[in-house]
Amino acid sequence: MPLQLGDSAPTLSLPNYKGASVEISSLWRERPLVLVFVRHAGCPLCRAHSAELRDERDQFEAAGANVALVAMGNPSQVSQFREFNHLPFECLADEKQIAYKAYGIPRGNMSQVAGPSVWIAGFQSIWKHGAGAIIGDKYQLPGTVIVDTTGKVRFVYHGRDSSDWPTNEALLNALSDLKKANGVGV
Repeated sequence: MPLQLGDSAPTLSLPNYKGASVEISSLWRERPLVLVFVRHAGCPLCRAHSAELRDERDQFEAAGANVALVAMGNPSQVSQFREFNHLPFECLADEKQIAYKAYGIPRGNMSQVAGPSVWIAGFQSIWKHGAGAIIGDKYQLPGTVIVDTTGKVRFVYHGRDSSDWPTNEALLNALSDLKKANGVGV
């Protein structure tokens, strides 16, 4: 069952891009966490979204948040994804899709991952960011969750197709609303 607003976020451990075990809850203890689930490390649309997050990193830091990405693959593959995209934030390896399942990030069908609705965005992403090999489940859809410092889910976004991501503006607005409602960092 997908997570709902107000649910407690799952507190599981995954290896990071260096192979060290990271308890996801450690990433939201002091600051809210924007937890981004990419489809797979070779996905051009995921590369484009990761670049947008990277390019606006300062805004997320100013909003008082940490950003972390979860990708299918082993730590070495996730490290390559992080390096290729020049990502300054934590990247976690979820080879067996444990976190994807725990956070209720849905799988799609062929039309949702490679159908006509994603062709234009896909071609633009390939042109600008390239594409790589599919690592993991090619039917995995993207998702984003914001977790506050108490471990409560405060924002949930499940992509309807492989090109469907929340805008950085939507994420920053959710973080701003969180600050206003509960005070800084909560």
